[in-house]
Amino acid sequence: LVYYMRHGRWIDPKEIPNMTQEKQHATWHNFYKFTMNKLHPNEQCDCFRPEGHKMPLMNENRFYWDPIRNNSISFFQKFGHKFPFKSNWNYTDVNKPHELLTREDQVNPTIETNEWNEFISKFVANLNPKPTFFVYNEGIHPHRDFMNKKTMRQILRALRESGMIGVYKTTTKYKYHNITNNRIDETNLIRDYEMDFCKKSDLCADSSWSWKVPLDYYSDYAHFHEPVYSWMNV
Repeated sequence: LVYYMRHGRWIDPKEIPNMTQEKQHATWHNFYKFTMNKLHPNEQCDCFRPEGHKMPLMNENRFYWDPIRNNSISFFQKFGHKFPFKSNWNYTDVNKPHELLTREDQVNPTIETNEWNEFISKFVANLNPKPTFFVYNEGIHPHRDFMNKKTMRQILRALRESGMIGVYKTTTKYKYHNITNNRIDETNLIRDYEMDFCKKSDLCADSSWSWKVPLDYYSDYAHFHEPVYSWMNV
């Protein structure tokens, strides 16, 4: 979506390396640098990910702002309650030029919170430009945040008090999630708690159609090749 906002066209599925395929890049740092260059000069990436699976150190918050067209869109990474949302920048500085972090000792969060309502009210709602919509999703990494009714109420209340429109996006399907004995199982396309979020949020983006995506369009067990990501935005 951000690429379309910057260039007025969707990502070419045949382009290699592709900015939707991080595994086509030698390192995470190379991937972050490549995607930033594609969106230059409008994106800043508060991003750091050491090689290996070190989730407490992972950070990927992206801020796109086009002052000429008055377009802004941000991406925030949060791996459930166990791992806090964190930002190495103050919310007042996210659209200023920054260098990508390259070492663990450079990580120095200005905010670090496990609470969804604090993340929304103390960081997202204070961005300038302030987001009109807040699109949120549980993600595929296992956690039970969104099954917790208290967490649901806190998120909905924080969005309402912050004056942002909440859009819950249901989770896309694993590559083999609904395939048993060579047939498609159409049952339980949206889990109950996700349906509850959809009913109580201002808007719902239903991704249950993703069970129909052909296997050839998956790049691994959970991620897609283009043009699937473009389909999600039209």
